[in-house]
Amino acid sequence: MKSHRILPVAIVLSVALPLCGSSSVRMESDLEPRNFEILWVKQQPHATAIVQAKAALHPDGTAVAYVSPSGDVVMDEIATGKHSVLVPRHPQMGDAADLAFSPDGRRVAFWRYDSSGGCPGSNIYAVDTDGRNLTQLTHTSPISTDLAVLIGATRPFCRRRFWRPKFSPDGSKILVCVTETVAKQNPQTKQFYDSTRGCVAIMASDGSGLEILVSDNASCLRSFWSADGRSIYFSALQEGGLALVKMDVATRATKFIKGDHRGLLGHRPDREWVAKHTGTGSIRWYDIEKGQFHPVGTWSVPAAKQVGDKRFQLHGFDWSPSGIVLLWYDDARSERFEVIRFTRGDPYAPQERPTKPRQPQDSGATEIH
Repeated sequence: MKSHRILPVAIVLSVALPLCGSSSVRMESDLEPRNFEILWVKQQPHATAIVQAKAALHPDGTAVAYVSPSGDVVMDEIATGKHSVLVPRHPQMGDAADLAFSPDGRRVAFWRYDSSGGCPGSNIYAVDTDGRNLTQLTHTSPISTDLAVLIGATRPFCRRRFWRPKFSPDGSKILVCVTETVAKQNPQTKQFYDSTRGCVAIMASDGSGLEILVSDNASCLRSFWSADGRSIYFSALQEGGLALVKMDVATRATKFIKGDHRGLLGHRPDREWVAKHTGTGSIRWYDIEKGQFHPVGTWSVPAAKQVGDKRFQLHGFDWSPSGIVLLWYDDARSERFEVIRFTRGDPYAPQERPTKPRQPQDSGATEIH
């Protein structure tokens, strides 16, 4: 097969959102009567400075796990309003981010900054939804002495940092981003300096058997599993721009999804569909199963909304297998989570083409009724 070179890419969250002052963004009040109802809302000051997914929806759509303004990992039950603290903020660790439920809804995974390995890094953790059995799944460690000498390190560096966990559809594995410290050489001065490269890895759900799938500077921006669990998607810099890549986990075969993937908001776990900002103030679904962004239709949820004096823009979503959806909106200082349910069923279920009734041919016979 033809090989593709994946080039270095800065691992930053850069979703192509419409500008805040743009008049082209369709606000919620501008939409036609919506086909969903809001079941639960949580609006709060920014929990952390980390601009990643801070909330996750239970697979059956009954609860939301999120990071509170104080940095705790908490969970709210939608029907009862019960509020539980799953993991209190550790005074010597950073805030949690990128929360993800296991498919059976029994565990919540996340990552947070910590120095447990003797260097400033980040690790993956998981906790039961009753707040028990907090487990550290990955373990950072300092770089080797040889590498430290080569780059002239004057402070501790971690060999690897782990972030953005995603459970596989069957819950047996976790897709994880890995940032490795490497040495690069200045072509003019010939001096070596520290740099990083992004890797994509999978491991068992208990943290064992970490396996690096991509080690040539890929990015896990908006990474996710395919619906059948046989492939993963992640971002990488192909020659010519940032691209979405599909990799077969068993064979390592890769395929670049043709088309611009900037503005990705999330995906549907039950099919190979992604949604993204169009740049014109609306959100569009795309089918990527056949290797390109094939437009499916415009989503009815608002890309932006005004709440009091705050103007929120849609930053991402979490689509549960039950069809209930968690939306998270973001402005400069606040975040807003909404759980919605479609009132007229799934608006983007595959539609069968209507068949015309077959007209009986005139055989010359007379029908008797």
